[in-house]
Amino acid sequence: MAWVDEEISVFLAKHEFGSECYRFTRHSSLDSKQQPQSGAAGGAIIFNGKVMLLGSDNFLRAPKERESELLLLKDCSNDNENDESDSDNYERNDGDDNDDTAIRLFKSMRSQERRRKSSKAVDQLYARGELRGLLIGKTKPVLRDHRLWYALFEMDLVSCSDSLYNDAIPLDDLSRIEPGARETDVMTVTPNGGVVYGQLYAAEFANPIIFGDGGCWVRDRTTGRLFGHIIGQCSNLSANTLIMPAKDVFEHALTKLQERKHKNQLHEVQAGKDGQILIKVGGASAGSEGGSVGMDCGNK
Repeated sequence: MAWVDEEISVFLAKHEFGSECYRFTRHSSLDSKQQPQSGAAGGAIIFNGKVMLLGSDNFLRAPKERESELLLLKDCSNDNENDESDSDNYERNDGDDNDDTAIRLFKSMRSQERRRKSSKAVDQLYARGELRGLLIGKTKPVLRDHRLWYALFEMDLVSCSDSLYNDAIPLDDLSRIEPGARETDVMTVTPNGGVVYGQLYAAEFANPIIFGDGGCWVRDRTTGRLFGHIIGQCSNLSANTLIMPAKDVFEHALTKLQERKHKNQLHEVQAGKDGQILIKVGGASAGSEGGSVGMDCGNK
């Protein structure tokens, strides 16, 4: 859903131990009534010499679609929910039941308070321009996929920080990401909550995620290898967080960008001087006079 004179600004958020993540703010410079929307990216990838932030596409979606980031998913349950659904099959003492209810109520209140403070902070953040000095760039998504909930945003190399460039993962380097789920300690960095540690799979973090945390990367706490990025939460009463596997995203993005690159190489026709037609193929160019077309496949 496009906005009038839409812009996407990128800010850098630094936390303890030098950990970084990136905040997207989507806004309209002409429509002051349009509520800014926010998202996040945990890091960047590199393809064909371009540095691109990898995050969730959720903040680009229509409001009704965006709500699914924190909605209860029917196919997502945890052990506590399963225990309660089987409550008719066994007896529980009143003390345990009260403790469980109190814990759930506390988690719900804490989650709601974090979302309220975050929403207010994001509004004030852009209005006051507090992070204007940390603005990295204004950009549009290079590639996005609704099914895999991801989007790539190209960064200007001049504006790109050294840490972002040095830590970027080559899109074809699968050794830097996890091939699948396994039991391990993981960590994520969110714009609002800082560094949070948890367990995989789905990740269970100490604090529930909030609006705008979708897109933060989830890594192995020891090796730093990437598992994927946050796309949602099982429920407001649970710390279970949904993660889109990096392997699926990397393979999909690599295929799409390679296809696009190949197509551009084959069909990029430029008009040269004196009516000469140039066709770029495989990085080489060939030309011919008199309206005919030359082609060099670069096999020399």
